Amino acid sequence: MYGSVSRGEERADSDLDVYYETRDEAVELEEADPDARAHVFGARSGSLLESLRRGDEMAFAILSDAVVVYDDGTFGSIVEAARRERLEPAIP
Repeated sequence: MYGSVSRGEERADSDLDVYYETRDEAVELEEADPDARAHVFGARSGSLLESLRRGDEMAFAILSDAVVVYDDGTFGSIVEAARRERLEPAIP
């Protein structure tokens, strides 16, 4: 989970932002459901680290805002790699 809810900054009209990666199948999913007030973004395993290496601002937001529900060690490895490689968002 990332975004305003994870930062404790939600408003009455905020949605819940969920990001996940899966090794089970190559999935690219982005679904916003206004009725459920959720934004779910799924990607293949390794996508977040690739995005961080490209300097993608959203990837850095996910990294900094993350409230991790389940981690098999992958997310911790991504955080460590970002620190070790001194990854930073690209300057527009």
